Amino acid sequence: MVHPTAIVHPKAQIGPQCEIGPYCVIGENVALGDGCKTAFARRIDGHTKLGRENEIFPFASIGLKTQDLKWKGRRHAHGNRRWQHVS
Repeated sequence: MVHPTAIVHPKAQIGPQCEIGPYCVIGENVALGDGCKTAFARRIDGHTKLGRENEIFPFASIGLKTQDLKWKGRRHAHGNRRWQHVS
């Protein structure tokens, strides 16, 4: 179920039984496993893949540049891709 105010990119992969709440933004390279729930006003973007039955709480941002400016990033477990964009 996708709330009418949510914005979901057409290429995002949304599993069955997912609940996308009001004012959520789901980006192009996002994959949500079966039964994931996003409550109110969340943004999931970047190359982000969540497994089944995750629950994302209000005002969370996942897959975006960190708000902690001291964080310098680390390598992804599968090669040279980064978990987060670091400028």
